[in-house]
Amino acid sequence: MRENRMGLLIKKISEHIEKQVNFEVKKYNLTMTQVRVIVFLFRKEGRVATQKEIELFMEVAHPTIVSIISSLEKKGFVRCCFDENDHRMKNVYLIWGGNVEIYQEMRQTMFSISDQLVQDFTEDEKKAFARFLERAYTNSKK
Repeated sequence: MRENRMGLLIKKISEHIEKQVNFEVKKYNLTMTQVRVIVFLFRKEGRVATQKEIELFMEVAHPTIVSIISSLEKKGFVRCCFDENDHRMKNVYLIWGGNVEIYQEMRQTMFSISDQLVQDFTEDEKKAFARFLERAYTNSKK
């Protein structure tokens, strides 16, 4: 019988990463999913994105992103308002006041966990691994 451990290993890695991130950001009452939104906004020009842009980045349904953003707004990490030029669009702004260190720490946590995954890889292996992951991700969407 053919044994396929790749799917299981990918799932285990994903669960381990999520567990690590959730542990690191628990002190801010955040989850990995919320951190992904925050880091996405942190990297955006002007620290703002439409709700639709976030939805596409996160690859989740509209009600899911509404819930995530609502939670972040209640916790004081984002502010939402309708676009003044198109009232159908909702803009999500990252709130800086007092949170800069938190954002940088979250971003560093994500980098550290990624670095840990490939800590004993050569540079060529890291590049190949990234290419393989991109291809596997693309294939998974077919």
